[in-house]
Order: sequence, then structure tokens, then C-alpha cells
Amino acid sequence: MLQRNPGLLPRRERCAGHLKTRIQLPAPIPSLRGARNALCSRDGDGRVVPVKFTVSKRFTFEAAHSLPHLPEGHKCRNVHGHSYIVEVFVSGPLDARGFVVDYAEISAALKPIIARLDHRNLNDVLPCFTTAENVGAWILEEATRALPLTPPCHVDVYETAMACVRVER
Repeated sequence: MLQRNPGLLPRRERCAGHLKTRIQLPAPIPSLRGARNALCSRDGDGRVVPVKFTVSKRFTFEAAHSLPHLPEGHKCRNVHGHSYIVEVFVSGPLDARGFVVDYAEISAALKPIIARLDHRNLNDVLPCFTTAENVGAWILEEATRALPLTPPCHVDVYETAMACVRVER
């Protein structure tokens, strides 16, 4: 029969105790009992290391735009539209609820931003050329203002299913 060392805690409690000394959490987690090492990862040498958490939320909007600064004959110089997909990413430690940020908070913050773009001509909304890069930078800045405690680390903007730009801090 396997003998256990009476002074040795089960792996789950050892892992949780070690992580408490290495991860800064805004508030203590009530209990990790029953958790499946959600906060544990091991490096190549078997040492417990903190896990990086990133969450994302997707939004869609329809909008028209043109790029009048492009040369005559370029198809994007003309007014045209896209079915945009925007994905907002937030990274950070877990809060007392076990979240990086609640998805509902991201939705509430981004809803008015997306509403300003949806079914509009982006040339009338943005103060710059309406390239996907600038649309992404504008959304990242607006989202950062709307989520000051958990600012996004990057935003992906899809103009088409095959064309995406990532804007990072």
C-alpha cells in the first residue's frame, strides 16, 4: 500500500500555496479546493509558474468607407462597404471572481463604440484615413477609455474573412 507523507499536502494545495506567493491578485480567492490546477502550469524543469490569461470578445458592424488618398483606379478609392468583425483582447491577472474581466463589462463598454460605426460611412466618423489599421487604432483608443481598469492589449479588425489587422499597445 502506498504510504503518504503526513506532512506533505496534496498537489492541489501545494500548487495553490506556491502560486499565492508568486501571483498578485486584487483579492484572495475564496478556495481552490476542488479546482483542477486552473492556476498552475509547469515549465520544462517541472517548476510551477503563473499562467498568463487573455480573454477576447467579438463584435460585428457594417460600414462604408473610401480611401480618396489612393491613386486613381485603385478599387478602394471608391465608396465601398465591409462586414467588419472586431475582436477585443484583454490580458491580466484573475480578480476575486476568477475573471480577467467579465465579458459583460467588455460588451457594455464596446456597445456604444460599435454603435458609432455601424451602418455609417467611416469617413464621416474617424478623423483619419479609414484604413483597417486606423479603424483598429481608433477602436483600441476608444476601448481603452471605456475600460480604464482593464484596458485592451490589442484589437483585431477583419475587413473580410481573409484580411485582418492587429493593433497592439
